[in-house]
Amino acid sequence: MSSKINKLWPLLKNILIEEIGENNFNLWFQTVHLVEVNKNKIVFGIDTSFKREWIMSKYTDLLNNSLSDIFGEEMEFTFKILRKSGEKRNIDVSSYIKKIKTNDRDFYLNPEYTFEKLAVGAFNELAYSYAKHLAENIDDHTINPLFIYGGVGLGKTHILQAIGSRIKKKTPSIKVGYCTMESFFNDMVKSITNKNNVSFREKYINLDLFLVDDIQFISRKPGLQERFFHVFNELYNRGKPIILTADKMIYEISDIEERLVSRFQSGQSVEIMHPNEVDRVSILKKRMRDYDLSLDNEIAYFLSQNIKGSVRDLIAGLKKISLRGKILGKELSCVEVKEVLRPMFSSTVLNIDTILKVTSQFFDIRLSEITSTRRTKNVLIPRQVAMYFMKTILKLSYPSIASEFGGKDHTTIMNAVKKIDRLKNKDHEFKMQLEHLENSLYSGR
Repeated sequence: MSSKINKLWPLLKNILIEEIGENNFNLWFQTVHLVEVNKNKIVFGIDTSFKREWIMSKYTDLLNNSLSDIFGEEMEFTFKILRKSGEKRNIDVSSYIKKIKTNDRDFYLNPEYTFEKLAVGAFNELAYSYAKHLAENIDDHTINPLFIYGGVGLGKTHILQAIGSRIKKKTPSIKVGYCTMESFFNDMVKSITNKNNVSFREKYINLDLFLVDDIQFISRKPGLQERFFHVFNELYNRGKPIILTADKMIYEISDIEERLVSRFQSGQSVEIMHPNEVDRVSILKKRMRDYDLSLDNEIAYFLSQNIKGSVRDLIAGLKKISLRGKILGKELSCVEVKEVLRPMFSSTVLNIDTILKVTSQFFDIRLSEITSTRRTKNVLIPRQVAMYFMKTILKLSYPSIASEFGGKDHTTIMNAVKKIDRLKNKDHEFKMQLEHLENSLYSGR
């Protein structure tokens, strides 16, 4: 019992700090401790009912997911209020609310997101180079703003926060502000509700470095665009560096004011692409060290080939292996690794049906059309793209692919693959489309 408790709490604590930040952890979980660990139930001790209710309302999903990652199965948990003898039962709720409000105004940088922990490959090398240069040369205005874009889970947030962490480490006095566009929007709504526009404005315009994640959230929100434009302009005109990330290129963000598009395009744009096989293995090997793992090459290649999602999915797989190994007190075998990560494999493996479905959705044609004999351009290109991905991703033979398209001659498939390859190398816009579609295939949408 005591050995399980001794192992579990440090693991859970690290996950919580990584997810919600040290400030929030200290505010809500500092007095939490493990009381009991049974087969399928965990009891936490806590000092006040107010903290218990707050944790249950805000962090239930996080605790469920974290415990499931550690134990490999769903675990029930409860909080038992344990007060020291003579301790007052009544608490000053206003003091907690005050701390919460103050904490909401802090800008948090995840200590895990550093350049040292970033795996660099052909897929993100250019973005890394710009980010590293800016972190070392904050006064270089030639790339301001820096706009980084790419699919979900490819490490944009990691690079963004690594810039902030490096600059803060070099010059602690510099005011670094990191937020998502959604949290900026929430701050704006709070300021309007509380009639506190001055504090909202000062929070952002006094920054020396502004890092904004998921800028695409600004789409179709004219009020948000107006506020963000003025903050952006204020910082830009004073020569303060601004780094933005999005899941798509600037001109692909719909319903956004032209003046904002113009501002975003005035600096440097750089893409993070989906990593290839070599990149994925490199990422796994580098991050293994961060989680005290020494998995052999066979397992690294197995993971790379079977976790077909994003970089984030690869890292999540390593975390699951590390957590399970620590709770069991041993390094997992290849068979045990496969068992731990089986749910990830089943949800990320690509197949022919997925390629046909996602490709037809991407090009906005009916699924029946992509396998038909129609040869109009709006159908022919998507069909050839599907063939291309079946060859390059699934590694199917030309005759196998031909059988999926009504038994066409295999040379037709060969020519289609070559045509898409030529188009990709010749037409930059088509190449971007192809890479976005590939990201969509891996994320299953």
